[in-house]
Amino acid sequence: MSNTILYGCCRQGIAILLFYWMGIALVYAHAVVIESTPKNGAILLQPPQEIILHFNAKIEKTLAKVSLKTSDGKMVLLPNEAINKRDTAETPDYLIIQLPLLEPGTYLLQYKVLAIDGHATLGELRFTISERALP
Repeated sequence: MSNTILYGCCRQGIAILLFYWMGIALVYAHAVVIESTPKNGAILLQPPQEIILHFNAKIEKTLAKVSLKTSDGKMVLLPNEAINKRDTAETPDYLIIQLPLLEPGTYLLQYKVLAIDGHATLGELRFTISERALP
């Protein structure tokens, strides 16, 4: 086998390994919401007492930031210690936000979390509390 063919095979192998590794790094680079309660876009018959965000990776809860706005952009005052920042073995990838009693209307929760790998994630969750029960 000539050196040229051997060199070409090595370069291809290294390139394949590099792209494989980069793909794995991209998959694990950010904490992404994989489930939420309420669901994004949900129309609720009753105001929720809390919002639960389930991420695909452990998050640094002590650094999490959240805000809640009405459809006209007014900030909703969240209770002190609204974010459950305790880390338990069962919930290292959950963010639980306690809510005040909300009036009917549309709300936007904006959040910023930091995954344990150091990557920050910004996101939004929109939900509506119906003025009357749906048929």
